Amino acid sequence: MRDYIKFIEELSFNAWPAYKTELYDDWLIRYSDFYTHRTNCVNVIGASSLPVHEKVDYCEMEYKRLHTPSIFKINPLFHQDLELYLESQQYEIEHTTDTYICNLSSIHPNRNMNYEIVVSSSITMEWILALFQLNKTTNPSHLNIVPKMYEAIPRDVLCISIKDGCKTIATGLGIIEREHIGLYAIYVAEQYRNQQLAKTVCSTLLLKAKEQNLHYGYLQVVTDNTIAKKVYESLGFDYLYTYWFRVKHF
Repeated sequence: MRDYIKFIEELSFNAWPAYKTELYDDWLIRYSDFYTHRTNCVNVIGASSLPVHEKVDYCEMEYKRLHTPSIFKINPLFHQDLELYLESQQYEIEHTTDTYICNLSSIHPNRNMNYEIVVSSSITMEWILALFQLNKTTNPSHLNIVPKMYEAIPRDVLCISIKDGCKTIATGLGIIEREHIGLYAIYVAEQYRNQQLAKTVCSTLLLKAKEQNLHYGYLQVVTDNTIAKKVYESLGFDYLYTYWFRVKHF
C-alpha cells in the first residue's frame, strides 16, 4: 500500500506542475501565487540532512518573500515529527483531501445526449478561458501564470468540454502516465448542475483512456464534498488515502 501511495503521489505531482519550483535538501518548494494549495506548498521527497526548524524557517522566508502563505503538504508517507513541529508553530490544517482510484475495466458510458461533447489531445487557450469562467478565476496574476502551468504539463492529456451551443458548460482534464489517467479540472456551470454532467465528463475521459489501453484512474476530492464523492463512487472509484495541508498565514 505504501509503495502505491508513493506512486500515485508521484503521478499527481507530475500532472500539475507549479509555476516555480525550488529543490532544498530533499524538500520541493512549489510556488504558483497561491492558485492552488497543491502547487503552492512544500513537498517532502527524501530524507533531510538539515534540522527541521532550520528548513521550516527557510521555507517561511521564501513564502513571505513571494507574498503567499507557508504551506506543507502532509500525506501518509510524511514523517510524524515534522507535522508535530508544524503544529507547534501554529500551522493549521486546511483542504483535507481524499484520493480515489478505479479499475477502468468497470467503466461504462454515461453520455448526456442533450449537449455536445468535445474531446481533444491538447489543452487550448479556449479551454483554459472557459475553465476560468467556470471556476471564477479573476486574479490578474493567475490569469497570467496558470496557462503557463497547463502548458508545462509533461504528460499526454485528454481535454474535454461539454457545450450548450457555443457556451462551454463543463470541463475536465485527464493526465496520462504509466497505465493511469488522473482526473483534474472537473467543473460544471452552476445553472447546469444536477444533470449528471460531471459524471459524463469523468466517464468520457475514463472510456477514452480505456481505449488507449490504460488500466486505472485516480482523482482527488475534498473530504467533505459528499456530492462529488457519490458521483465518483458510482463510477467505481474506491478510497485509497487522505492528505491535507498545514498552513501558516502571515
